[in-house]
Amino acid sequence: IAAELADTPAWSLAIGYLREISPKTQDWNLLLLQTKIDLQQGDVASAQEGISRAIQAHPTNPRIIEMAGHVAADAGDFETAAAYYHQVLSLNPRNATQIKLSLARIEFAQKKYSDVIGIYESVLSEIQPTSEILVRLSACYENIGDIEHAEYYLKSNLEVHPNRLLALLPLERFYKRHQMQEQADRIARERESLQRND
Repeated sequence: IAAELADTPAWSLAIGYLREISPKTQDWNLLLLQTKIDLQQGDVASAQEGISRAIQAHPTNPRIIEMAGHVAADAGDFETAAAYYHQVLSLNPRNATQIKLSLARIEFAQKKYSDVIGIYESVLSEIQPTSEILVRLSACYENIGDIEHAEYYLKSNLEVHPNRLLALLPLERFYKRHQMQEQADRIARERESLQRND
C-alpha cells in the first residue's frame, strides 16, 4: 500500500504505513521510499537515519548511495555528498548524467569552480545545454578570471533560455561588473524593448 501511495499526489498517506514497516524492513525500496518522504517533509535527521540503515543493508546499491548523497547535501554536508556521488559514479549507474549534475551543484556550493567546469563540459557532450548549466559555467569561469568564456556561456544562455528577457539580465549585470558599459547599455535597451512589447 505504501509503495503505491508514494507515487501519487496522496503520497503523504503512505507515511503511516511506512512508519509501521520501516523499523522492521531490510527492503531497500521501502527504505529509500521512507527516506524520500522524510526529505520531502524536511525531516533530514530521519532521512539520515533511514539512509544509514539502507546503506548497512545494501552497501553497493547505486540508488541507495545516490540517495545518501542527496541526504548529505540537504544536511549541508557537501564533502560527504560529493564522496557519495563519486562512489556511485564509480559503479557506472544508468543515470550517470543526473548524478554528475548533482555533483556539479555540490562542487559549485563549495566554490570548486575548476571541478564544476570539468563536470559540466563533460555533461554537455551527453545532453543539450540548460540555462542552469550555462549560467553556472559562466559564473565558474568568471570566478577563475576567464572573462571570455564567462561571457560566451551567458551569450549561449540567450539561445536556450525560454524567456529571453530573463536571460538578458545576468548578461547585463556581467557587463556592468566588468565595466563594459557599452555592452551593458545595449543589453539594457534590448531588455527595455522586450518589456515594452511584453
